[in-house]
Amino acid sequence: MSASSFSVQMVDSANGVRFIEPHATFVKFTSRDGDVGVYAGHTPSLIDCADGEIELVTSNQTQAFFVQGGLAMIDTDSIVLVADCVESVTDIDVDRAQSSQDRAVKRLNESASTTPPLGGLTLDAFRANRALNRAEMRLSLVKKYRSQ
Repeated sequence: MSASSFSVQMVDSANGVRFIEPHATFVKFTSRDGDVGVYAGHTPSLIDCADGEIELVTSNQTQAFFVQGGLAMIDTDSIVLVADCVESVTDIDVDRAQSSQDRAVKRLNESASTTPPLGGLTLDAFRANRALNRAEMRLSLVKKYRSQ
């Protein structure tokens, strides 16, 4: 590992280690407070990740992943990301994501008539909204990276 690179390990809580890159030069992901960019020598941090894209850059390629929640443990020469789900864009099942999107829209439409009296969302509508957001993120990443 050179002074300008660092290691990245992504761990899926259900399946264990999903990805290891020993020579990353840049990583970008979304935290609960906004986007985070990491280069070698970054200040050690523990960051709460939001659902979204991880962009991992090496000297010769860029790879993208979908991540569902989790924590990023950043040190000066490494990142370990532990998440509920980590999926490479190349592994995203488009048909499954589209079906998930369709189901979530249907559930949201069905729950629209049962909105609680003080506004807000029912638990089912809240879950459907999260599922819809995850499906849309997956489909967006596929569109962004697979067409290159």
